[in-house]
Amino acid sequence: MATFTIYGTEYEGATIGYRELCDMERRFHIQIADLGELQLNSIAAYIGISCRDIVDPYRAAEDYVIENGNFDAIISAMSEAMEESRFFKALQARIEKAEEEPKDEAPTATAKKTRKKSAEA
Repeated sequence: MATFTIYGTEYEGATIGYRELCDMERRFHIQIADLGELQLNSIAAYIGISCRDIVDPYRAAEDYVIENGNFDAIISAMSEAMEESRFFKALQARIEKAEEEPKDEAPTATAKKTRKKSAEA
């Protein structure tokens, strides 16, 4: 697992599974769909679940970027955690399976008229 250093302490990035997502939702109001959208809040939430001894992960995120100039190491750790997560792998497999399944074609205008005539009879 990737690591990052905050306030001189090296932290190992947390695994992101169901429990961690629930923690992120409860403590930081981050939902699974928000992970890519609310990037700054997601970074603070990831600091919060990875660095349990840090009281204010928002302040830690701010101090981190002031000291380092970017969030690259934290984003890398978070991305790696999501890529290695059994939970995310299972979700991805379901999405890919759904995309592979043939979709029912929408009925054509002729088929609609035929059904309407049958219903009227």
